[in-house]
Amino acid sequence: MSKFTFKGKLVPTGPEGAWTYMQVPPAISTAIGIRGRIPVAGTLNGFAFRNSLMPNGDGSHSMMFGKEYQEGARAKPPASVDVVLEVDTKPRQVEIPEDLAAALAPRAHAKVRAAFSALAHSHQKAFVDWINSAKRPETRATRVARTLELVAVGKNRAKTSDRQWHRTARAG
Repeated sequence: MSKFTFKGKLVPTGPEGAWTYMQVPPAISTAIGIRGRIPVAGTLNGFAFRNSLMPNGDGSHSMMFGKEYQEGARAKPPASVDVVLEVDTKPRQVEIPEDLAAALAPRAHAKVRAAFSALAHSHQKAFVDWINSAKRPETRATRVARTLELVAVGKNRAKTSDRQWHRTARAG
């Protein structure tokens, strides 16, 4: 597939500009020819990235531009960045933390391990990010255990209610 080059403008949104996104030119969305989420890789002012273009519902796409990208590209809204991107066809894999891998390893968890492996990359990443965001070892251990429970019953991500569950389990 082709590489696309363009100037992307960083647009702040949300309360007090809490989030930043970059609109992709409509001609590029049309040329790629995919209306849904598009995995992409490339550079932003020379900073290498892998991300997804998200559909806007009208055939166009935009990309979230988090703090890591802003720092790497040395650009903050409302700046423009030099973008080079292409559709990313490489498989996306999540690095599973040792404690989660150890919890999934026992033979008794073979079905949970298979279910976790079958989750979409983004869902695996959501669980791993949730586990990695724990500040205390006890919280992390609880999240690893809760991840196994959620995957075992067919859930594909931890939600706000799971945070409530954690508070309740800790209090009780």
